[in-house]
Amino acid sequence: MQQEDQVNMGKHARRIRWRRWIAVALAVLVLVLVLHCLRPTAEEQLAAFDAARAVPDDDNAALIYAELLRGEKVPVSALWTQLAPFMESIQHPVSWLESRELMKEVAELELPEGLLDPNGESLTLWEPWTSATCPELRRWLDHHSDRIDRLLEAAQKPACYFPLRPEPNDMGLFDVPLGTLGQCVALLRRAANNDMGEGNVAAGLKKYQAVTSIGRHLSKQPAKMPLIIGIPIEGVGLQHLAQFIATGPATERHLDALAIDGSNLENQWDTLSEDVSRVRNILARAVKDHRRLDLRIYEAYRRIRYHEDGWVGKSRTRDLYQRVLCQRRAHHILIELRRFKNRAGHWPDQIDEIASSVVPLALIDPQNGGAYVYRRTEDGFRLYSTGPNGRDENGQRQAGGPDDWPLWPTYSVLAGQRPKKSAAGRSRRMKQLNPVPSLPPLNQTMRC
Repeated sequence: MQQEDQVNMGKHARRIRWRRWIAVALAVLVLVLVLHCLRPTAEEQLAAFDAARAVPDDDNAALIYAELLRGEKVPVSALWTQLAPFMESIQHPVSWLESRELMKEVAELELPEGLLDPNGESLTLWEPWTSATCPELRRWLDHHSDRIDRLLEAAQKPACYFPLRPEPNDMGLFDVPLGTLGQCVALLRRAANNDMGEGNVAAGLKKYQAVTSIGRHLSKQPAKMPLIIGIPIEGVGLQHLAQFIATGPATERHLDALAIDGSNLENQWDTLSEDVSRVRNILARAVKDHRRLDLRIYEAYRRIRYHEDGWVGKSRTRDLYQRVLCQRRAHHILIELRRFKNRAGHWPDQIDEIASSVVPLALIDPQNGGAYVYRRTEDGFRLYSTGPNGRDENGQRQAGGPDDWPLWPTYSVLAGQRPKKSAAGRSRRMKQLNPVPSLPPLNQTMRC
């Protein structure tokens, strides 16, 4: 009897434990449901994000860009049409949302067939040229003079913000045709190089500055692809300006006009990346995920195990951001180096000779927190970053080896490359953004 009572008491205790566990599980479930109900919807979160970053219309370059980026789009290639379903099935849904806009270009901004040969297309992006040598290209630019003026106006705006939750008929951030923006940048660069070739230095510099501003506007958007595209656009503009400062007829008046606001020298990567990740997480709840189940499970595992947010290539993007920040800070140094040369007739022997005239933050290498390396040479000087490893490797850079980053002469100049004929079918967008050839001194002009 006593043994039977013990058995019954054991069963009763187990039932009580099970009831407690069930009660706890139900309580947790109810709490999760309550929190889910109280959690703002994706639409509400996007609206709050927009409200916090709202820009007055008079200060917002995005309104002008939206006007200029509309138009009849160039049909996408048959290959892209065939690949699109496959890409949608393997890409993060937000990445796919961004990728769709990357290929969109406006027919009006396509160079007319036969206007330039492939080599000339690259040369006019990089070298000064005259209207006499390329009269048809000059007439094509004149046809787009209103667009160029509007781009210059947009570049002067202090801010740029495309809404995440746009009103009907407005252009939202994920509606921006990045390919078309690349065409606009190419338009500005060709016009600037023509100004330089014709001796209109002030007009050319204004357009080079506009290229850097457009890149900066784009890279401040809370999305991965605008950031990735904006970084090289700004870098290309800064290369043009560095070429002018180091080898062109830079006067004090020109140098005063080229100064960059010191607030743009801050390292804002943490804020930018946090905004991008936050928007990606919000949008991931709002858009349909067409990926295979195994890919979604694997991403969920990596999110829990490694705290990843589905942003592939984030560390690479950070490295690119640090490099363009190097260029931005070096821009200040180059200006003061040129001021010294204009006064003394030669470049300084040590960077300390101009350090007191430079914004202190500009002297700090964002890649490692150290100083840049400056060395006099027979024909000028060298200025470079010692890269992420912080070791002076004589300005050398190669995959898996030295990681110094040259600031002057620029990487393309050191490579000693000339523009090569484009391979058949090469994307014009890549030619517009990639710094392939070296730049000649600005007192030389090319021939088409």
